[in-house]
Amino acid sequence: MLVLLALVLPDRCATNELGHHRLGRTGDLALGEVPRAAAQEARFARACPPDPAAPASSTGPILRAPYLQIVTADAADVLWTSAPLADPVVAIWSPDLAGKEPRLVRAVVDPTAPLPRGRQYVAHLADLSPGVIHCYVVRDGARVLAGPFGFTTAPPRGDPRPIRLVAFGDMGFRSIDQRLVLAQMSRVESDLVLLAGDIAYPNGRLVELEQNLFATYAPLMHGAPFFPASGNHDYLTEDAAPFRQAFALPGNGGPVGRERWYSFDWGDLHVVVLDSERLEKAQTEWLALDLTAHADARWTIALLHRAPFSSGEHGPDLPTRDAFVPILTRHRVALVVAGHEHDYERFRPKDGVTYVVTGGGGRGTRRVGAPAQDSAFAAQIAHFVYLVVERNRIRLWAVDASGQTFDTAELLHDGRPAG
Repeated sequence: MLVLLALVLPDRCATNELGHHRLGRTGDLALGEVPRAAAQEARFARACPPDPAAPASSTGPILRAPYLQIVTADAADVLWTSAPLADPVVAIWSPDLAGKEPRLVRAVVDPTAPLPRGRQYVAHLADLSPGVIHCYVVRDGARVLAGPFGFTTAPPRGDPRPIRLVAFGDMGFRSIDQRLVLAQMSRVESDLVLLAGDIAYPNGRLVELEQNLFATYAPLMHGAPFFPASGNHDYLTEDAAPFRQAFALPGNGGPVGRERWYSFDWGDLHVVVLDSERLEKAQTEWLALDLTAHADARWTIALLHRAPFSSGEHGPDLPTRDAFVPILTRHRVALVVAGHEHDYERFRPKDGVTYVVTGGGGRGTRRVGAPAQDSAFAAQIAHFVYLVVERNRIRLWAVDASGQTFDTAELLHDGRPAG
């Protein structure tokens, strides 16, 4: 049995592939249990029921199920891959406008995404209303290929409603860890998802993205945009070309950083996504300029792969720390989310910045060593992190693969502008 495991899981990341699913000890539980809800699919199914008069659905041509990208307050992209289609369209409507005909948006083939078979299609949905549910169906002419699905556009600035995020990393391997964590994530409501890198093991190949990410998380990706940071495993194939091909990410990272580092807004939240595999001057200069330009953001979260602070087996990634931490500190970023270590760790605020490691998404877990300075809680556990961003606070829950909340934290806004 040990020989078979060694053959299937040859790299260092294979440690404890069957993982630690329920933690026997807990950290700060002041916030209580994570808020639970009906499955994300069920919530949108109520708002976007199928049209009984529509032609019968046929998913035969679909290869990669539809998924959302670059969702903003007034637009969204829907991507999928399929056999070549004669008339690829997305029908979109608002459940508040009952009786009106859906609007049809023609999809185009993405010329930057050549595939060994089929085509990668993208439909840009514009002129949407902010902060409301929209329903959509992927069709070839009148024939329904997939859907209906639903999603919520980003809220406008100043919207008082909470923003709900799921964050996790080091997940894509089709393991029991991944399946159990996914089952628990499906029981919380999320507006968007942050991926802290190493999303398709072992080498970030296109086939691994298809099997280990898109096929696995399709039910969530129909209804919530996934915003990924790239990790070291994602870079093992063609300088992370499959990663950039499969995702349509904000292109505001400049000519060098296009779809490697980027930022976006979701209501009063600004998110910067960094690339810890490409620590170069172009990125640090971009980060400083981006945070300066968004100094009026109520909250800012940074997402990256390698952890600047860690008690795990890798330890703190010092080049990443040297490159980013002074800038993040100077601009008073509230929260930094990292992966790479296959564990969970939360640090007490360092110069006002809270650092969290969430690398237990599905590729096994690794032991945690002696606590690093300012480590508030750390554990070897398969898990995800759930965040609720409100006007004056961010609430955080860490949830293990059994569904148990094992750590919580609350970040309070001090009323001063960032920057």
